[in-house]
Amino acid sequence: MADRVRWRRELMERTAERQRAEQEHKQTMRHAVYTEYLTALSRIRNGLREIAHDETTGAAERAARLQKVFLESGAYELRSQLQLVAPESIVQRTEGAYKSLRRLRMAIEDGASFQDAAYLERRDHYHGQLASLKQALRRDLSIDT
Repeated sequence: MADRVRWRRELMERTAERQRAEQEHKQTMRHAVYTEYLTALSRIRNGLREIAHDETTGAAERAARLQKVFLESGAYELRSQLQLVAPESIVQRTEGAYKSLRRLRMAIEDGASFQDAAYLERRDHYHGQLASLKQALRRDLSIDT
């Protein structure tokens, strides 16, 4: 009888340890994807800012540079990864930040410079989306409790 009780207790301890390890692995994976995604958004934002400050570029070249900024950032691919590992509330915020950058891109593509109201409004909207996303990511990773 004592062996059976000990066996059951050890089984429960191993199960609990395995569950803790799996949870830790998931959190580590989410942390990595979240970090990569924020880095990709930063690349886009910096590229858009640079293009908005360059008033010597023609419309066709500007459009090509804007497209290149988005394609080379890796954000689009990371959105797919986020949809697999993040809770729905995080996915919604990642989409909000990404879409706000696309709207900023469209304003720049339409000729807005860094001083224009259309640019400033969309830039500020992105900053609000980004702040909301970062706060949600920190909560999800239990950094801010």
